[in-house]
Amino acid sequence: MMKRPMHFFRLCCSALAYARTHDLRALPEGGRRSRDDLYVNIAHYMTGTRAEKIWEAHRIYADVHILAAGTERIDVSAIERMKMGDYDPARDFIPQRGGRCKCSHAPR
Repeated sequence: MMKRPMHFFRLCCSALAYARTHDLRALPEGGRRSRDDLYVNIAHYMTGTRAEKIWEAHRIYADVHILAAGTERIDVSAIERMKMGDYDPARDFIPQRGGRCKCSHAPR
């Protein structure tokens, strides 16, 4: 779990700066490293219903989702409300189960 909130804040600022200086809609799908501490993954997809989606957490990396087109709803929840699955270190991925605290609507 991220222990340095200022580091997280700086990474979010880096991700937003990247988005402001690149046309995300024009980039091909896939991942690319833009700096040592910033990995950009372009994905084009149709968002699904809550029932189709899973909760996830990460220990090493932070997901910063920037919507380039369309709209999306992203549910968030306090980690204390979640039941954690097994950690997969190769993917830095922890599946979770639980209820949402808030729904964030991200229009573009």
